[in-house]
Amino acid sequence: MPERKMYLSWDDVPDNFKTKTQLKELGLKPAGKALAYKKAVEHPSLKYYELFDVAETVEIRKRKIKPLEITDENIAAALYIVNKSAKKSRDTKKWNYQWKQHGVVSAAKTRENKLYQLKDKVMEELIRQGMASVEGIHSQIICYDHKTQPKQRHVNADEYYDDESYDDYDDFSEDEEELETEIAEKRYRLVLIKFCGYQFHVPYDLFKGEKENLPELGTIEEVISAESKIESPMGFNQAVDLLERFVSSKGYPRAI
Repeated sequence: MPERKMYLSWDDVPDNFKTKTQLKELGLKPAGKALAYKKAVEHPSLKYYELFDVAETVEIRKRKIKPLEITDENIAAALYIVNKSAKKSRDTKKWNYQWKQHGVVSAAKTRENKLYQLKDKVMEELIRQGMASVEGIHSQIICYDHKTQPKQRHVNADEYYDDESYDDYDDFSEDEEELETEIAEKRYRLVLIKFCGYQFHVPYDLFKGEKENLPELGTIEEVISAESKIESPMGFNQAVDLLERFVSSKGYPRAI
């Protein structure tokens, strides 16, 4: 059992104390040892979270990136990495909203949106060039708890999004109306796109290609996991760099 102070509730944790994950979303990393702990009641597999003082941190320095060749295989792998990383920020945002870590939520939301925007630009270019195939439409049903999720609002093509449906959230509204039930069900439509052995989804309302006659492919009854199930052939920064170069060159040149 740790000797330092153990907090049982996130409400009791001082604003200047953050976990490593929270610090990473802020672009920081610990410069010393943990000063306190938070009991991990949310995750039975963990005993506690280490807490670090923001005043005793340093900025995460960006490593020099070795550019990779722009190939179909590398583009697909990079898209997978970026898509899963965006979902990790999605999950970080949701957990920290519940824990009232507003600064971390804001940073996670910004990072998530930036990654999803990059993903969508790449998907758009792949479809334009006839490199990716549009397979059809999935319906998605997600149940969520009003007490632990931010208030949802309508999203349009000029805004950005969260989750597999890219549903945006209002930030910490103090005057939300009372809800009749705690658990709600949301339904979404997602366009399934295949490229080089990988599958990706784009929200139906934000998909810019032809979609009127696409076949219905069935229902997804869960939030798609952020867990990576494929061994990565490149690092995150390499993936972002490759996709940004692909978009900026409109797909050409295909090699560096």
